[in-house]
Amino acid sequence: MNAYLFLCALLVMLFFALYAAPLAVGSIEVTSTLSHEFPPGFFPIVYVSGSEYEMGYQYGKQAAKYITLVKDGLWSALLERYDKSLILEKLAAYDQCLRRCLTKVKYWEMLEGISDGAQDSGYNVTYWDVLLINYQVEFEWLPLPVSCSNIAVWGSATSDGKTIAGSNFDYPFGRGYSYIIMVIAYPESGNAFVSFGIAGRLGDNFQMNDKGLVHESNKGPNARREDIGYGITDFIVGPYVAMTCSTADEAKDVILSVPATNGINHLIVDVWGNAYVIEATAALKAVRKPGAFGEKDYIIAINHFINSTMMPSQVPWDPKLYYPSSWFRYLTAEKYIKDSHGKIDVQTVMDIMSSTNYWNGSTWIRNAGWTGNTINRFGSTSATLHSKVAVPVDKVLYVCAGNPKYPEWGRLSPDQTGQYVKVYLKDSPLTTTKALCDEALRELFSAAQAVEKLSPSNDWSRVLLNDVLDEAKALYWEGMRKMALAELEDEKVEALKLYGEASTSFARAQELCKYLKSLMAFSATELTLKSMLETLNAKIISIEGDVATIKTDAGIIKVDVAAVKPVVTEIKDGVATIQTNVGVIRGKVETVDGNVATIRTDVGAIRADISSVKGTAEAAQLAANAMTLPLYAAMILALIAAVASICSMIMMCRKMAG
Repeated sequence: MNAYLFLCALLVMLFFALYAAPLAVGSIEVTSTLSHEFPPGFFPIVYVSGSEYEMGYQYGKQAAKYITLVKDGLWSALLERYDKSLILEKLAAYDQCLRRCLTKVKYWEMLEGISDGAQDSGYNVTYWDVLLINYQVEFEWLPLPVSCSNIAVWGSATSDGKTIAGSNFDYPFGRGYSYIIMVIAYPESGNAFVSFGIAGRLGDNFQMNDKGLVHESNKGPNARREDIGYGITDFIVGPYVAMTCSTADEAKDVILSVPATNGINHLIVDVWGNAYVIEATAALKAVRKPGAFGEKDYIIAINHFINSTMMPSQVPWDPKLYYPSSWFRYLTAEKYIKDSHGKIDVQTVMDIMSSTNYWNGSTWIRNAGWTGNTINRFGSTSATLHSKVAVPVDKVLYVCAGNPKYPEWGRLSPDQTGQYVKVYLKDSPLTTTKALCDEALRELFSAAQAVEKLSPSNDWSRVLLNDVLDEAKALYWEGMRKMALAELEDEKVEALKLYGEASTSFARAQELCKYLKSLMAFSATELTLKSMLETLNAKIISIEGDVATIKTDAGIIKVDVAAVKPVVTEIKDGVATIQTNVGVIRGKVETVDGNVATIRTDVGAIRADISSVKGTAEAAQLAANAMTLPLYAAMILALIAAVASICSMIMMCRKMAG
């Protein structure tokens, strides 16, 4: 009997030991043979549904490649600074917090599922890799404040009384943080929600669920040692709140009950205009309500604390001294909101989140995106990686991959457009995909009409714009095919993957159409060739006969050389400078025929007009040289012919004499 009791006790101890340490932390594999890949222009859309583990597994299957890129970059950065054993020790402690503190959702099972899904796709991703990605900030960047800007308006502030939320996720590129996933989740228990996360996690700083609750977050101060500790990372708190809470009051209570790991601001707002900002560190928490500092139906969260309870964690307390960028962004958001109060709509919030101006308290500082003080952020090692505008009562979200309106920086993706894509959170992957399909078709129709309005003289514009439009059309049909296959697929994981691929294609088609129209908007009347080419960074890469091959951001095009209007603006030391609609090229003058010179350039021979420089001494000399060359050739040929004739006569005479 005693032996039986001892055996039972041993089994119980073994169970709890396994629960406390579900995986062997010493087995982490930190290397990979995955080749390089650019971050995609728009975020891959990943649908997940079911239990915690099932959702994680589906995520891992669909995003395995990007997860691997992120985890390899993160491990390589951390191992430059820390011993591997220390990282594993801290991860084990965070794992225990995760299992102990989140009671409504088994979040760790999602992380286990992500690992298993990635491994079943052929990628070496462990549970600890996924946990590390979720706790990346806690390892890599504390105590830096980083950035992010969040706002919410409702009631008397908006044109129709609806709640509108705006959120920018500002983040360093790191070694892989531009690989971001758009997650649309349908848990079997809890709320459906849409979120964004660096590959390997379900959330960054924004979630919207089907109950109309929006959660946004940004980094805050943590001046003291006790402000940093073990707890639940913000990147897990967000999806947890989205799944388990339906109102701002419920979300507030959950956030206050969960231990923070560092300084964080949580902004929560629901469809009824109930809103809070929870200012938190590992040691302190305080709640800020609208109106406490003069806000009228709006609230703002940047990277500093405002509630005086948090004063010990922010040193110095004055935000202008603590973090000037945060202070200027707060002033800017508030200035925009107050100036448009009562008239704010979705476009207004988009304009706020896209702004590269900032208000310093007395004056607007214009075109200051690279100062770090603007809501739309640009930096040498970071940027706004995504921007969102949500209307939760309509379950509508507008999302931009990278800096809104500015595709040149953002996530450093070659295919960014700077455009907001409209996404509906419907009741299933199929209906959400269909809504994206409808929106893509609507944008295709609008873009086609816009191109049609160009006058016949804009041949170049039509070529370039139609290239963009054709790519959007191709993506639309790709999405249609994937959606059809998804509806016919019986296997759930594969069907979700196909819905995700279809939705991504539709979103990208919509994005390209909006990009096309934004290019046309550069001209107040109609798009000219010159502005179009400058916008698309056009460059002549080869000239063959009468055909010029031009590389642009929209792709490769071939046109008649005459269309680029080559004109010689200078000739010096036999080298001609040629001005075209695609920029300047230079080359050596070979021949001159009237007002046209043939010039040999690095990209090929081109015939160009020299009438504007024909009167110069250099051009005259070249013309003279060019004119005498045929004469010399003719004389030489005549001499050769004469010699040949003489030789022929001599030979004939010899034959006659013989």
